Amino acid sequence: MGFLVPTDVVPLSFSHPSLEGFEVWMGRPPIEAIGDMMLMGGIDSGSMTEDDVKRLVRVFNAFALCLKRWNAEVQVLDEHGVPTGEKIPVPATAEGIRSLDGNFMLLVILGWIETVTGLSWKIKDTKDIPMITNDGN
Repeated sequence: MGFLVPTDVVPLSFSHPSLEGFEVWMGRPPIEAIGDMMLMGGIDSGSMTEDDVKRLVRVFNAFALCLKRWNAEVQVLDEHGVPTGEKIPVPATAEGIRSLDGNFMLLVILGWIETVTGLSWKIKDTKDIPMITNDGN
């Protein structure tokens, strides 16, 4: 009889005030993703190498694989781009992740990295993230 490896799901906790009330439940990441997360602490976005970019993409992909559930919603917009007041849930899938604002998802993923590795990211606003400009590009 073999040993059954635990496949528990854990909640994320976020230190960024704009994520207050956001609930995310994740499966535990594979060891390669943890290694990539640890190495991301030394990345300087102004001089990212091809290997740094590949590592960042692997972390984003690992997040999508580990995401189990969340309470993310978006506002429905009318044909003029005005919110209708209706909200719809964002699926906890890679497609759902890709549909959201990049700055928002970066904060979420940095919260995941902080939870998994203990690395602390001191970000007051997404404009403090050098790899993302203030206009979200």
